[in-house]
Amino acid sequence: MESRIGHIAGITSVRAEHPERQIVVHYDPDRISITDTRSAVEKVAGATMHRNADHAHDQGHGSAGLLLSAALWLIGIVLLLPGARVPLFRAITLSDAFLALAAVIGGWPVLCGAWRSLRRRQLGVNALIAIAAIGAAALGELFEAASLVVLFGASEWLEHRASAKARRVAETLLEETPDTAITLREGRELVLPVEAVEVGEHVRVRPGDRIGLDGVVHDGHSWVDESAITGESTPAAKSPGDTIYAGSLNCEGALEILTTCEAKGSTIARIAELVSDAMARRPKIQRLVDRFAKIYTPIVVGLSICTAVLPVLFGQPARPWIMSALTMLVVSCPCAFVISLPATLAAALHAGARDGLIIKGGEYLERVARTSVMSFDKTGTLTTGNLTADVIATSECDAGTVLQLAASLEARSEHAIGAAILARAHGVEKLPVEGFRVFPGRSVSGIIAGGAYLLGNRTLFPINVLAASTLATQDDCAVLLGTKTGILGGFSLSDRVRDESHAVVASLKDLGVRSVMVTGDRNLAAQRTARVIGIPEAHGSLLPEDKLVLIDRLRAHNVVCMVGDGINDAPALAAADVGVAMGLSAATTAEAADIVLSAGGLRGLPKLIRLARRAFRIARWNMIIAFVLKCIVAGLAVFGFTSLALAVVVGDVGATLLVTANAVRLSRAKLTI
Repeated sequence: MESRIGHIAGITSVRAEHPERQIVVHYDPDRISITDTRSAVEKVAGATMHRNADHAHDQGHGSAGLLLSAALWLIGIVLLLPGARVPLFRAITLSDAFLALAAVIGGWPVLCGAWRSLRRRQLGVNALIAIAAIGAAALGELFEAASLVVLFGASEWLEHRASAKARRVAETLLEETPDTAITLREGRELVLPVEAVEVGEHVRVRPGDRIGLDGVVHDGHSWVDESAITGESTPAAKSPGDTIYAGSLNCEGALEILTTCEAKGSTIARIAELVSDAMARRPKIQRLVDRFAKIYTPIVVGLSICTAVLPVLFGQPARPWIMSALTMLVVSCPCAFVISLPATLAAALHAGARDGLIIKGGEYLERVARTSVMSFDKTGTLTTGNLTADVIATSECDAGTVLQLAASLEARSEHAIGAAILARAHGVEKLPVEGFRVFPGRSVSGIIAGGAYLLGNRTLFPINVLAASTLATQDDCAVLLGTKTGILGGFSLSDRVRDESHAVVASLKDLGVRSVMVTGDRNLAAQRTARVIGIPEAHGSLLPEDKLVLIDRLRAHNVVCMVGDGINDAPALAAADVGVAMGLSAATTAEAADIVLSAGGLRGLPKLIRLARRAFRIARWNMIIAFVLKCIVAGLAVFGFTSLALAVVVGDVGATLLVTANAVRLSRAKLTI
């Protein structure tokens, strides 16, 4: 269908979304109108495009027809019992009449579907079932014909119900957000739709209410359950200035929130959009399955024709072989193969989204399952990104004086290193500074008590001053304090390692994944942090282009996953086989990444690996189960040891139901580190 619609003049792209059971069509309005597009697509699809309400009505009508045909079928079976036969006309009994009615009512939707697929020159499942049912009825096997269409209709309905949860992942996420919010305007409380609330407005959230928009706490203190966003089950304490996410549950106190974005731009709306887009992306293995299905069906149909014709040519009775051939037609449908992977991936996406793992497509989940190297940025990823400064004194100046002079110079600074020095000098008296200057490269200077002081990196000092100081040659001394004539002291800078980093790296090692650190920080700092965390390989002092070269080298013999959090990580994330962003806050990074850890924590990485491997293990078993069941039924059919009813229950929709149910169970999986 994708191919046929794609050849229509004016259609620019077509994408069939298996889990959502829909087709997305992009067209050029300068070449084809929306009316012509709709007509052309409906003609190729063989069905009318419905609004949601109409579609729901059609679903209800189909269910009513199924119930009626099932009731007639059951009555017909009862009338087949010894002593219950009631003759009507010649050899026709009342049981035959009920079974015939069941076959007609239950078979009508199948026949309509068969006609639509044949008009598209496709031999779909409805056409195969219709041929088998008509053939059985023509041979006088009304029980077989009625059983075939009723059981097929029932299992199709059950399959739809079983996979509905996986197909409604994005909708399920958005259901976590309320439709209205209590908005404070001109001193009054107004209950407004969340779409009507503007950025910068104040919203009141009562205890027990869900939060409708992203924002920051303006007033109040409470505990908030953010599990819908972060996957973390423990409620988080919230105070003025803390970030709040739409979809979170206010557990305790009343809060007044200052909104920071519109409803459509909230974190949970962005997550839902990412998941919805991911459902449409088919991995490479799915394309292989689709190609296999295209070959499998014609082969089995050809074998069924041979089963019906060849024995008759050699003098065998026609009736039993035709029934065997009709049974093989039923198992020739590739539905169980085709649905096995999309159903599994949809369930995996649901499980991941519930745990704060936003996976942008099945193809990335496939690569994660094969990942052998996990490369990490350091600052903000393995570490908190909050610098701490330690004083290094010299014989010329004691530690207290070095800290006081540096804090005085940094009192008017705004960069992270200055903040780290000021945090270390908490409670230390600041001296007045005159002639304060800021130099490129995060260096400052100023006059304190008549003396001119410099604070910054090595480029700030004359070469002869650096040569005369042993401190200037120490790799762990990142910031120097001195004058034009000598070095007085310095500071070593360190970044606190995240609490979970060591456990995550150890867990990845247990999973057979090697960890590598890739950072622009100094090599000595990179090696020191790597030793603390337990990472065996670390590369420091890398520019963004150097990271790309290293990632390409690692990819030569490995499937590489890159984890980062900053804009400078975006090129490396895009270059890796799989890019993982820490949180949704950095838009550029999240856009470049293939997977987003919306909770912002590294604990999602081992969960991601386990989820991906489990998903494809289930998908492989699903395909094996479907193939084995079909082979067993086909083999039994050749020798006349099975019936149409058994074929549809076991070999076709039964197999489809089994693989779908096996896949959906993944959506309830508990992910652990």
